[in-house]
Amino acid sequence: MTTQNLTALATAPTHPLPSTGIGIFDSGTFESLYRIAAVLSKSSLVPETLVSDKNGPFPPEKAAANCLLVVEQSQRWGFSPFAVAGHASVVHGRLCWEGKLV
Repeated sequence: MTTQNLTALATAPTHPLPSTGIGIFDSGTFESLYRIAAVLSKSSLVPETLVSDKNGPFPPEKAAANCLLVVEQSQRWGFSPFAVAGHASVVHGRLCWEGKLV
């Protein structure tokens, strides 16, 4: 290994840096995030406001889309989407976060 390679290894971050969200424009990344969101949307443990309203359950695509917003934000924060989802809700049509999460 060269000195340059050793220097690069020594200065490389030891943990992944939070995403800026720009990766979601990559089709592979988007598909991965959407698959996670689809799984979340089927869970009975996500807040009810993400998957239904006073008129009843949302269509699966709408519930998954709501959960995609949570998954994408959790990626930018560098948190597990499964942990973040439990602290999200929709209030007056806007995605909100519990204070203890933020």
